[in-house]
Formats: sequence, C-alpha cells, structure tokens
Amino acid sequence: MPDGNRKNLLVYFHGMGSTKDENYEFQTALANELNAYLLSPESTLPSKRATGGYAWYPMSISGGVRRHYLNLDPASSKARRPFKSIVVLEPKDMKICFTFQMGQASQEILKELANRKLKYTDVIFSGRGQGAFAAMFQALSLKYYYPQPAKAVIPINGYYRNSLVTGGTSTKIFEKDCPVLWIAGDRDDVLPAKDKASYTILQQSGVKKLEFAVMPGSTHDILPVSGASFVAEKLRAMGISM
Repeated sequence: MPDGNRKNLLVYFHGMGSTKDENYEFQTALANELNAYLLSPESTLPSKRATGGYAWYPMSISGGVRRHYLNLDPASSKARRPFKSIVVLEPKDMKICFTFQMGQASQEILKELANRKLKYTDVIFSGRGQGAFAAMFQALSLKYYYPQPAKAVIPINGYYRNSLVTGGTSTKIFEKDCPVLWIAGDRDDVLPAKDKASYTILQQSGVKKLEFAVMPGSTHDILPVSGASFVAEKLRAMGISM
C-alpha cells in the first residue's frame, strides 16, 4: 500500500528494556493492516534491565505515601504541558514515576498529525508491556485538546490501573468514548491471559466499546507477525473502519 494513501496513524510504544524497533515486523505489518502510517516514539530514560534499552517510567521497590503531581485539568494554566510534571505512586511494594517522556512523545504525535494532515480521530494507539500503559495514558491525556476521541487503543500484554494516573482509586479517569481492544498473549508468562484485572477495571470505568482477545503465539516480549491480521480482524469486528 503506497504511503501517501494511508488514512490513519498507528502510534506504537515499546516495552520496558526495549527500543522503538522492538517487534518491528509486527509493527509494520499492523500498520499495513490498519491502513496507517507508523510512528514509534522512543523513551530516553535508560532501563535498569540487563538487556538495556529504555523505559517509560522507572520502577523500584518502595513503600510510603501516595502522592500525585500530574496536572490534567484543562482549565489550568499548565494544561498545555501536563506531562512535564511527575506522577509518583507509592503503593506497598512499587514506585512508579511518569517523567517528561510522555510529553516528548505527545509532541512527536502532534507534529506527525500536522505533517500527514490527519486528525486526532485517525490515531490508533498501541504498545506492549509498559508501552501498553503509555498508549492508554496518551489516549487519556490528549483528549483534553480534541473534542472527539482517538480511533482506538490496543494495549498488548500490558497492565492498567486508574490509580496509576490519578494517584488514587478513581474509576472515572479513562476516556470512555475511545474504543479499547485489550490484547493478551497466550504464552505470556509475565501477565498471563487468564489475569483479566486490567480489562475488568476498564469495564468498571464505563468504557463504551471494549473487547478482550488472546493473541496466539505471543509471549510477553515477542509479538508474532501473524498477530497483526488477528488484531485488525478484532478491530473490524468492533465496528472500527480502516
């Protein structure tokens, strides 16, 4: 398919300890299936994994008080740069920080939309592992600048909790009008497909168009090229046109 004829933009976020080139064959195959240009932002935060690569947020074992520094209020004077603050969530055994990585990624997305003369409603967010949460976060945050939601979000082998964004236990934070296709790998031994906690939370949040699917042949880190057509078929079944 000639690049100039594409009608959508696929934004794919890599997982922790990886780079924008991870699962590149899957990424390009998925972009082709979705009639989309491909944009793969890369974090600049070094990962502490032995494999190297980058992370969208650092993770460490910690305890303490839950703190929230993220400003998503569109009425605020800082609403045009909400990602440059840090979200710090300190549950019993984990500390997750969002840094300006999301802000850098959002600037890439907005620039690509302008260059391609596409609308925000043409954007399909996806990502694996940490990148799945990054994709969800972008779809949530950019809604403040556009009256209509993104075309879809496809989290793959990921983890989501509203409290990771709100610093609390809100079930009302995610964009309810943006379709979500939650993908789990049938061979994922990190976040097994049988664990549907993240999907359940999105159901409780009131996401209007939400589906769960198990991708054949997918481990936590490796996404098969054949998975691209699997994902596209599931999106079409949800009534999402390409």
